[in-house]
Amino acid sequence: MTNPVKQYRKLVGLGRKAQSCLSRDEAQKLIRKAEKAQRKLRKWINGQARDRQLEANQRKPRSSWKDRLLVLQARLHDFVHRCRPHAD
Repeated sequence: MTNPVKQYRKLVGLGRKAQSCLSRDEAQKLIRKAEKAQRKLRKWINGQARDRQLEANQRKPRSSWKDRLLVLQARLHDFVHRCRPHAD
């Protein structure tokens, strides 16, 4: 499995090397490496999207954003009341 963090770091490093590159051969080599890292990232991203789509098809229908907002507000209200210092 592709590690996206590793590929991103590789792209950053290749970008730094490209700034100081002076020869055409070295530039072509860096371009090939960058394309390979981008291809791996794209493959990982597409795989993640496909997995999410499969999960979404298997899940129950989601509630509306208004319902989720109301639940979040209630949880936040409870959290604030639990964390507030009590006056004795």
